[in-house]
Amino acid sequence: MAIDRRVFERTDVTVKGQLLWQLKRRSGLVKTNRIEISTLDLSIDGARVTTSKKTRLPVGASVLITFNGQSSPARVRGILSDPQNSRQRLLLVQFIEPPAGFLQVIDQWIDAGKGGNRFKAEYWRNQQAAAS
Repeated sequence: MAIDRRVFERTDVTVKGQLLWQLKRRSGLVKTNRIEISTLDLSIDGARVTTSKKTRLPVGASVLITFNGQSSPARVRGILSDPQNSRQRLLLVQFIEPPAGFLQVIDQWIDAGKGGNRFKAEYWRNQQAAAS
């Protein structure tokens, strides 16, 4: 029997966003890559996203994930084949110290009924007060 290590429940939701990452070339120049993504599920600490099979991101890659103009640093924790679409792949992305503004944006899509993990307005007020 496998033990579920997930702290936060996933919400099955489709949200359009972007991933941004940089690669250093042999010439020393830095190339910025940006791709469109779509979530399959989302939690307060990460997401499962679909992207083109041509996307070349290794496990452990650092990226910036953006939804509705708010961004968070993230890390690619896994790469899977998409069983429903052979031209796409699935990336398992974990948010790294997401800013309060980003958490507020994704909070609108988190299902409060799945374990009650949705944050409340008082949490956001405390975060904003601490940042001031």
